[in-house]
Amino acid sequence: MGLSHPLHIIIIISAVVFQIITMGVQIWAMDNYDITREWYKEAVVGSSYFSIEYGPPKWLVLLVWAMVYVYQILWTVYVLSTLWRKTPLSDERLYYRPYFMPLSMYVALLISLLFRLSWVAILPNCNAFCPVLQLGATLTMAVALAVSLRALVAEAGSLYRLGLYRDVTIVRALTHNGFALYATWELIDLTISTSGVMVRAGYSQKDSYVTMLGILGLLLVVYILLDVPVLDVYLRYLLTPYFVFCFYCIAIITDHTDSGMVYVTAAIILAIAFLGLCFKLAVIVVRKRYAPEPILFADRPPKRDRNTRRSPTRAPTRAPVGGAGAVAVAYI
Repeated sequence: MGLSHPLHIIIIISAVVFQIITMGVQIWAMDNYDITREWYKEAVVGSSYFSIEYGPPKWLVLLVWAMVYVYQILWTVYVLSTLWRKTPLSDERLYYRPYFMPLSMYVALLISLLFRLSWVAILPNCNAFCPVLQLGATLTMAVALAVSLRALVAEAGSLYRLGLYRDVTIVRALTHNGFALYATWELIDLTISTSGVMVRAGYSQKDSYVTMLGILGLLLVVYILLDVPVLDVYLRYLLTPYFVFCFYCIAIITDHTDSGMVYVTAAIILAIAFLGLCFKLAVIVVRKRYAPEPILFADRPPKRDRNTRRSPTRAPTRAPVGGAGAVAVAYI
């Protein structure tokens, strides 16, 4: 059958092209606008100026975006490879069957990239609409991630029967962790922009930033409560959100040692993120003994055959109904 699904090909190539364009525009904007705390100090809001005294240092912004770009480049190469790679025992291309990278994921990614491009376009006149665009980019990226997580679990049986073990690992490493890295940093960037709008509305620098840090901490707690107890079958190997939170809080603590509540709030969030990461790594190690592949065993230990020492292979389980929605809630 070959390349017989033109709509899929058009959407996939459009997502790849827009991702490359977004990367180029973002790099250009960072070079011209210096999108860091220093840039926000001179940003124009309407006809008045406001400043943000608190926020991530430049080295952290550059480090995170460099990581995002690396993920995006590797992901682009993999996605393009699925256009010509054939599914084993079939003439279908890998981008279409097994359907583990659905069309809706690419559509959500496209919308997220359009939100990001729109945000960069209005940077010279940064106003209250900036956080709205960043919120749209964050939510749509979370939807793309949730759809991808759900699809991988749903197609796990087909992928393993066809021997596509490496593709499962690549999707987890590049698609899932890459999308999560992007969405988490976009969320943090959203809180920084929102604190600037609060300053423009009359709130103090410290109060606005501590409020946004508190909201970040609350979202992190909700995510941790949903991660291992509820969504382990989807999120077991999703680690980048914890690392982003840890690096962000470390940067804030080292850069604002004399800022009182900002320092304390960031330290509390750092402790929560670090403990959550340690707990998740411990769960991965412990559960690896009886369910090394959660998308096949649905996070339940296989029943042991009394007559043999080996555990029988269980049939692949489909994702629970509503799984994508629950995963999206964990990121929104």
